[in-house]
Amino acid sequence: MRFQPLLTFAVCFSAVRALQLSNGVFRTTLGDQQFTVNSPAAPVTLDSVNSKIDITFDLEGTKRIPEQIFIKLTNKNGIETSFKPITRVDSTTFTNKFTLSYSKLPKIFTASKELDVSIIAGDVTDSKPIHARVGQIQLADALVAQSTYKKTEKFGPKPEIHHIFQGPPKSVSSVIALAFASMSVLCLIVLIGVWASQGTLNFKNFAGVGLNHFVFIGLIISYEVVFFQYYLGSTIFETILRVLVLLGPSLWFGSKVLNHVGALRLAGKR
Repeated sequence: MRFQPLLTFAVCFSAVRALQLSNGVFRTTLGDQQFTVNSPAAPVTLDSVNSKIDITFDLEGTKRIPEQIFIKLTNKNGIETSFKPITRVDSTTFTNKFTLSYSKLPKIFTASKELDVSIIAGDVTDSKPIHARVGQIQLADALVAQSTYKKTEKFGPKPEIHHIFQGPPKSVSSVIALAFASMSVLCLIVLIGVWASQGTLNFKNFAGVGLNHFVFIGLIISYEVVFFQYYLGSTIFETILRVLVLLGPSLWFGSKVLNHVGALRLAGKR
């Protein structure tokens, strides 16, 4: 029984230190709606983009302003947002006021017809902080209809992405390649004719022409064929590979032919 006075004192001290909410009011152009922690106010309406709601309430039971004082809005999906009211100190009473307008609502809240209003107030020294639903704000159908909010699709199937890759490089037209090849052959024939007319070519030396000469001429023609295929669309890598295949025989038979031509020059047979 000796502990009863201490227990009574502790209960009384706790009651003194507990926050108390009073004079809660939703004020609109249509009138006032009062609320308490245990008795929410009747729903109030935002009927136009210019309409406003003044939310005021007093906090008592503490000697200093609580660290946390917020007005919380919650939509039908449980999404929350909060606003910080302006607090005015009057002796041991802290009067809080916040003016809520349609323009202050986050875009996601403009798509909900009903928004629950709660008040959060508390401090580390308060034994009973306040967290209570005190009313509801209803948006007019016209405001909900003009909302521009669109839900972001974070998960789910997306449209198929079609990648367009760069096409293969275009080669020169076959008509142009054939035209240049024909001009090259024509120039070769003209060149041989000019050499023959000036005596540069000695047809008497054809009697000593052997297999090496024909193979060497065949290799030269093969080079022309390789480059001709390149102009018709072969890749550079295929062209290099074919040239490397012809390179060895060209050096071998070319040295034989050039040695024979050199011997004819030393003999005075041009």
